Amino acid sequence: MTPQSPFTVVAVVAPGREASLRLLLDTMNGRPGMADPENALLPFGFFERLHFARFALLDDATTADLEAFGLPWPKVPPLYLAFVGECDGPVQAQFEEFVEKAGSGLRRIFAHCEGFDGSSHARLLAWLAAHDLPVGANYVNRIGRTVRQVLEESELQKLLSASAPREPAAADARTVRRQLLAHVKA
Repeated sequence: MTPQSPFTVVAVVAPGREASLRLLLDTMNGRPGMADPENALLPFGFFERLHFARFALLDDATTADLEAFGLPWPKVPPLYLAFVGECDGPVQAQFEEFVEKAGSGLRRIFAHCEGFDGSSHARLLAWLAAHDLPVGANYVNRIGRTVRQVLEESELQKLLSASAPREPAAADARTVRRQLLAHVKA
């Protein structure tokens, strides 16, 4: 059984870099809110062990509330970039694959963050690991299933569903099962 591992890389966006970062992240989308799996920066679809990944900009939406009530603002940066996802196996191996296959795209993205130094393969890998926060809670839809298994099982379900008899459910479950098995073996 292959365990899934979550990652949550979080960094502070450098002052004055938000607009250019938003424009850059928008280039990853095929349409609004939908990443193109073959985008030039980080082509998520090329990573066979990657269940999902997302970039998100996180800001503190409570600052207007604090101001309205005359409360002091906490000393927190105004904007964070989060890179979250889940992969098969250890996160470090996924980070190595990201850096190997999409290091230049990651450098372009994280160059918008404070203190970023991804000038070499090793530095980028170390930076990702250093900014990977522990995950307090994680949801896994199919525990122990690799990306490949999930995709293969989904295709099998589609094939079986398409070939299943669609007559009214007058027959008992054994009869339907026999009909389905006979149809699949044919």
